Amino acid sequence: MTTNSLPPYDKVFFVHYQCQNFNEGEQIYNMCLVYNNKIKQFDNNEPCEAAMIEAYCSLVTSYCKDGLIPVHWSQNAKYYGIDHICSRYKALTGKEISLEYPNEIDLSSLLIEMLGDDYVPHPRLDSLATLNNIKGHSSDYGTRMYPTQRTQLFAKIYHKLLNTKLKIGNPAPLENENSVLEAIPAMSSVANAQKKPAKSFYDFLLHTDKVALASALKKEFTTEKSKTIRVLLEAMKSMEPPMLAWCNGEGKMLYNAMHQFFCHDIGSYNSIFESKIYARIYPTDVEAMKVRLCFVIDQIK
Repeated sequence: MTTNSLPPYDKVFFVHYQCQNFNEGEQIYNMCLVYNNKIKQFDNNEPCEAAMIEAYCSLVTSYCKDGLIPVHWSQNAKYYGIDHICSRYKALTGKEISLEYPNEIDLSSLLIEMLGDDYVPHPRLDSLATLNNIKGHSSDYGTRMYPTQRTQLFAKIYHKLLNTKLKIGNPAPLENENSVLEAIPAMSSVANAQKKPAKSFYDFLLHTDKVALASALKKEFTTEKSKTIRVLLEAMKSMEPPMLAWCNGEGKMLYNAMHQFFCHDIGSYNSIFESKIYARIYPTDVEAMKVRLCFVIDQIK
């Protein structure tokens, strides 16, 4: 994906929420949306936590129905994001609540896809705030406006990205305000960063007839998602000879290519490529998948 293919600023909105430490509980303290620089914040001033969640979900749904695209930072984990918000609401009320981020943009994953894993040091969001002199650094935590500042940070990063003004690299120590400005000449920007060209699913396949192989895979694997997709990838990679290969830093590109090609919900990027998913894959899973792949290969001989 390139900056030219990103939705314009007035077609997206930004979402963020603040919750209890993951090791301590699941309480949600604050939820925020930013659209066209206008802030809508839901917090403890609502009648109760459940009411806050309801108001947030209602506004997200309304924006999405208007054709706007939600932008977030790493809300694709079970412990943080839609799953957490919905499970928290059910724990509070005993009822289900609907929340979706259709055509979502995970800004964290997008920047890695466009610029590579090392475009800024960890923690990446704080580094971007420092480099680009934007409020919303985690050192602001505890201030009254912290949750809204964090959401505005996403919006400003996205705006700079659209206009190829986003600075990347290694931030200078924040001894004073001028230290950021003095560091700017040594930094790169999105305009100058080397971008990896997008690949199709065919580009990752290793076969004399890639089109036939891809078609057979699409016909055989019609409902698989998340961990099963990762098992499929591992099996294809370990076949003799290998059927597929991807390099470090190409995970997001492969995910996007597969998501577009298979035309069904294959799960989120994190549910396929997170290291903890790989850790839960057993050799027997891969061997069983290889049996199915042998069937697929037989179809194209």
